[in-house]
Amino acid sequence: MREKKHLYFLFVFFVLLILSCNLPSKLETTLASPTIDALTVMSDAGEQVTVSPTEAIPDPSVEETPLPLPDVEEQAAPSPTEDLPPPPPFEEITWPEENPLEERDGKWYLNEQPVALSYHRNADGEKELWLTLKKETHWPVMIQGADGTWKTGIEVWNGKLTIINTNESPLTLTIYSMMEGNKLEELGNQEITPYEIFKMTSLPPTYYEFRFQFTVDEEFDLICAVTLRQDSRLTFVVVPAGIAVSEPDFVPESSRDLDLRFSPLCGG
Repeated sequence: MREKKHLYFLFVFFVLLILSCNLPSKLETTLASPTIDALTVMSDAGEQVTVSPTEAIPDPSVEETPLPLPDVEEQAAPSPTEDLPPPPPFEEITWPEENPLEERDGKWYLNEQPVALSYHRNADGEKELWLTLKKETHWPVMIQGADGTWKTGIEVWNGKLTIINTNESPLTLTIYSMMEGNKLEELGNQEITPYEIFKMTSLPPTYYEFRFQFTVDEEFDLICAVTLRQDSRLTFVVVPAGIAVSEPDFVPESSRDLDLRFSPLCGG
């Protein structure tokens, strides 16, 4: 049994390798009507955000649908780089007319939370100015583009979740997140049919728990606790032996690192 599970995860490793290398691949899929109409998530800035799931495959009449393959350049996470200068002082910034910031004793706040400025390069190599909470600098509350236009974080959040069910049995996905008062609450659940590819996009950066329940030769009840960041791309591949998890920049050292139960990607 142990050797069988090892072979399953080696198979999944090659599947994920194909996804990361942009090699041609096809996968026959079966569509199901989503039961999650929308999710309301509490972002790290304390804002409630509504997110809608996207259909797995848009055209159910096509028997074989090319598996959506990730663009390596598109997935490069925006981050500060050494060639970027330090950000300008808050006083020199041209803010939108409805400036949400408050200055007190030389420090700047957003909803009573201290904020910071930093330059980043986006996936296209363009320089952007990020306004972030000082305690959460990995995602932007507001972004000023090269043309000087400001956008709110909700307009640019792009976390993505992909679940590939290779089993002949359905699975139930339940999503939890931290809401107001740091309470973990259920956001909704979704049944994913056999051979379905289920996707969610534009997920805001925050803490999630994804619970997977399915039965093949035995009953599985697995949870992945993860904090999504800007540009997160999580892929779960469900096989008879369990669930493999990966993302573009994650390099597993063994098949065990792909197993949701032991993967560092599901460590919160």
